Amino acid sequence: DELNIGYEGKDFFEDSKKEALRFIYEEDRDVFIEQFTREKILDSVAKTGKYTTTYRLLIYGVPTYVNLKATPMDEDARHLILGVYNVDLQMRQRERAERVKEELLAYRRLSALAGNYIVFYTVDVESESFTEFKATSDYESLNVRKSGQDFFARAKVKAEEVVHPEDIGVFKNSMNKENVMHSIERKGYFSIKYRLLIGNVPRYVLLKATLLKEDGVDKLIFGIMDIDDEVKREQEYAINLAAARNKVNLDSLTGVKNKNAYSEIESGINDAIRDHTCAPFAIGVFDINNLKETNDLKGHSAGDELIKTACSIICKIFRHSPVFRVGGDEFAIIAKEEDYDKIDDLMSKFLDINLKSQEEGGIVIAGGLSRFDGDECVNDVFKRADELMYENKKKLKEG
Repeated sequence: DELNIGYEGKDFFEDSKKEALRFIYEEDRDVFIEQFTREKILDSVAKTGKYTTTYRLLIYGVPTYVNLKATPMDEDARHLILGVYNVDLQMRQRERAERVKEELLAYRRLSALAGNYIVFYTVDVESESFTEFKATSDYESLNVRKSGQDFFARAKVKAEEVVHPEDIGVFKNSMNKENVMHSIERKGYFSIKYRLLIGNVPRYVLLKATLLKEDGVDKLIFGIMDIDDEVKREQEYAINLAAARNKVNLDSLTGVKNKNAYSEIESGINDAIRDHTCAPFAIGVFDINNLKETNDLKGHSAGDELIKTACSIICKIFRHSPVFRVGGDEFAIIAKEEDYDKIDDLMSKFLDINLKSQEEGGIVIAGGLSRFDGDECVNDVFKRADELMYENKKKLKEG
């Protein structure tokens, strides 16, 4: 009822193809034209309740990521409503996160080719006699025997002196002939990562072993590689990657999860529904009353404060559930486990706070809640909650 008509036409999809050639970034045009058809949109809406696609529009000549979403109108199944919103910031951040991930993979591949070995051993498989060769000066300082018998037993005893205390258990459990031979039979090699105390400073090393036949005798070749720099680089990359992913999924205004984060979790739950492994959950949908009036009368800064305050109220009530800002003034929660078990009490508390706030002239937030009940997808649960939210909004306005 509140939409203004800015442009009309007779053949929406044919017009869209023509407009795509003018306004969509050239690398995305062919895919858009192929995917954006009446048949594919209706098929997606029938299966999931919506159709979405992401592409780049040329805005002032600059390729800008946007997301298009199509959903049926609530009381008019013959019509779809389509919205396009700017997701350029989220997509650029996601691209940066993926680049970090690709760099990490490339680094691992290079490290596999250029090993930094600090010592080698040959071990007779039958007798377990061993000989050390090519040890660095750092490794020499550990005073490990250069040759002898009972290689595996001696390795476990020496581990008490030279292996980091947190890694001794794993080292001893893994470092026996049966494990080593089984791994080589299965994968062609044996490996274990742990920390050596070199000069009382822990350094990550990788012990690798493979089987060779020398003069008809089976011998194990062990090499210990210094991977301390690589591991620390991986840890740094992992921290950066986690930070980038976190940034992509956070709403910059409120600090809660954003629509992108909701879509990722929605996808995971849909997978669980299809696999019949979905745990019980409920979805709450919330909408702030009178945000437009606040923006018009007091400005967008006041509107932003209203959004942040409303978000804080929702977060305080649903303490153990992720909160998402899924629209300008719309929030959603996905309640599981502890919050799900007491969801009726939490919703009653929310409604009571809301009524009291309305009486005192404070912030009013409409809300609706729906439980998963054998639905085909998350969107079905969301739609029920959304409908209940609008019923609550109507009652609040009438009251």
